[in-house]
Amino acid sequence: MILLFIPTIKRKVSFIRKDTDDIKNGIVVTRDGSTIVCWHPEEPFPYEFSKPLPEEQPTEVSSVLKVQNKDEIMSVFKEKPQQFVIQDLCKITFTSKHRWAKRKVEYFRKRNALKRSSREWL
Repeated sequence: MILLFIPTIKRKVSFIRKDTDDIKNGIVVTRDGSTIVCWHPEEPFPYEFSKPLPEEQPTEVSSVLKVQNKDEIMSVFKEKPQQFVIQDLCKITFTSKHRWAKRKVEYFRKRNALKRSSREWL
């Protein structure tokens, strides 16, 4: 006697088979007929009959540089707002935005230095 228990349905199913070695697929119905239980074991497959997966050959580009993603390269030459340029630089170099953003303090220092140098008599 073989007992099957399905935890999601929580019903016991029992049946009697004399030739359990010859069973390839088992289909059982409960006594009240409300549940059908199926058993499909994995069939053995000999290794000798298996084939290796085909290897993908990389696609060759006829250009000298062998560049495949031309859209990304062409996007570099388009004019972008400063904020997007900083974001791209941060992604490429794995740094924060503060590395690439202009600092106002340095701007004012340079501007004030130019004003002072042009008025040497003061």
